[in-house]
Amino acid sequence: SFGRLSEYMYSGDRDIRKAAREAWRKACAGSSDYFLQVLGELVDVRGQIARANGYADYLEYADTEKGRYSYGEKELARMCHFVREELVPLKKRLYERLRERLGVDVYTADDTGIYFEAGNPAPLGDAGFLLSQAGTMYGQMDADFSALYESMKDRGYIDCEKSDNKITGMGFCTEIYKEKLPFIFGNCTGCHSDVNILVHEFGHAIQMKESMNRFSVPEYWEMPNDLSEIPSKAMEQLSYEYAPLFFGERAPQYVETHLITILEEICSFCMTHEFETFLYTADGFHSQAAIDEYNRLIEIYDPEVDYSVGKTYMDMGSSLVQNKGIYMFPRYLISYVLSDISAVSIRLICEADRERGLAVYKKLCALGGSMNYDDAMKAIGLSCPYTEEAILHVRDYLAGKLGLAV
Repeated sequence: SFGRLSEYMYSGDRDIRKAAREAWRKACAGSSDYFLQVLGELVDVRGQIARANGYADYLEYADTEKGRYSYGEKELARMCHFVREELVPLKKRLYERLRERLGVDVYTADDTGIYFEAGNPAPLGDAGFLLSQAGTMYGQMDADFSALYESMKDRGYIDCEKSDNKITGMGFCTEIYKEKLPFIFGNCTGCHSDVNILVHEFGHAIQMKESMNRFSVPEYWEMPNDLSEIPSKAMEQLSYEYAPLFFGERAPQYVETHLITILEEICSFCMTHEFETFLYTADGFHSQAAIDEYNRLIEIYDPEVDYSVGKTYMDMGSSLVQNKGIYMFPRYLISYVLSDISAVSIRLICEADRERGLAVYKKLCALGGSMNYDDAMKAIGLSCPYTEEAILHVRDYLAGKLGLAV
């Protein structure tokens, strides 16, 4: 399974991860014809849905579906432009430093996602260990968070045990309506991302519970699309001080790893957004044109990475068909960019005044679906994250935390 293979793909031993990544690229390329056919069918059906509802194209339809009423394609495209201009150069400097740290002559596609020569920090235990340590963390962080966490754990509403039959690299949180409690699903494979996913999904759980406590109408329990990921992304950053519980002496490396992934995630999801813009405005779906455009954007957003090691498979569509979000969550991934930016703002409030920061966080969670995006942002005192000013703010924050001169 991919879950088992991924352990080798992120090995500190370069030869092992090269072999594992080569196997994965080959497998994806071998199935690309089928998955590209599926993608073409999805693009066609989504276009039909949009036109049947009176929209010119799927992009216009998706903005309405996601609740983007006061902003949309123009603002999000400009945000991607600012990310290209301000954050991609920062990532380029970061990758040059990682190349030196890893001791390689060329930073290749076999080195991405590896941040330390000995490999990335790994949690000190399995899923049971993580659940126990998270209980300690929330017990120290906030009484309300702790009460919810223990209630969910006692009822078996957090399922993160390792399994080859579970999806890898992501988690989910949903509601148990009858009991007014959230349920978290994950798959702990022994990677640092296990902690990210657990605290991320518990951020969703807090938001759901706060909204359930405030509103009797279930429709108000869920937030508008671009608000819904702020509680989860902010919770990832609020956990930094508790990293020793999960990683011991490698806790500083975990925090650095997470800060790096914020930068990488913003760039990656902007790239996906740009690709989807091409996908849903092109004159029909053509597999090779989609592959070529996806690979072109990779070169723009990853200018420091040498992709020649997997070029043959990339040209067959291996990178494109690996992107689950394009298939499962069209026009959704840009929400993580907006939310990462807002989460940085909440983190900075907490660094200045922990109690005030947690109050802002809880206020956001309790809003649920009672406000649209702009009104909610005003209510908690945050500026809209799709502006150039917001991108520069995040650039300076990440550059300072990672020691990268701007």
